Amino acid sequence: MQDKGQLLTAKQIAERLNVSLRLAQRLMKEMKPVNVGAGVKQQFLRVKPAELEAWINRRVKEPEPAAVELQLIKPTRRPKLNPLYPPPINGRIPNRREMREWQEAQKR
Repeated sequence: MQDKGQLLTAKQIAERLNVSLRLAQRLMKEMKPVNVGAGVKQQFLRVKPAELEAWINRRVKEPEPAAVELQLIKPTRRPKLNPLYPPPINGRIPNRREMREWQEAQKR
């Protein structure tokens, strides 16, 4: 890449990471930069190439193992037994006459 003794500027880091200059300047603060400026107000940050590579390696996300696809089986709902209604006759709802007969049989 570059000479080992050379410090990288924000522009060089932006080109290397393929990001904007402003984002590169913000990211440099996470990389243990070297301040070559003349004090606190005037910061001229530079980063060692080895530090940039270490920062990239820390940020690399390992691919997650392929998840096993689970297939959910929805339980079938059983009909609620309601004492106000007679049980189904041959899988159908009883008509009024059949319902009356059932209610009278329940009263006896």
